[in-house]
Amino acid sequence: MIYQSEEPGTDGWVNIEPVVFKSSDSSTAIFDSCNLSNVELRNCNIEGLSIDGISVKDLLERYKDKDEINI
Repeated sequence: MIYQSEEPGTDGWVNIEPVVFKSSDSSTAIFDSCNLSNVELRNCNIEGLSIDGISVKDLLERYKDKDEINI
């Protein structure tokens, strides 16, 4: 049997990886001081999604516009 030890600051929760969210509603979630390296979003509604106050949707639209200009 595998026993998981408690991580500091988790209030008894254990960090199990990898984590997969399917058909989840995280519309009011806040991720604070998290390691999000190598996170992948697929087929997600990103309306209102921001990183450090910057709209991800706006960033992606500008990136796509820039890419179309360079074609």
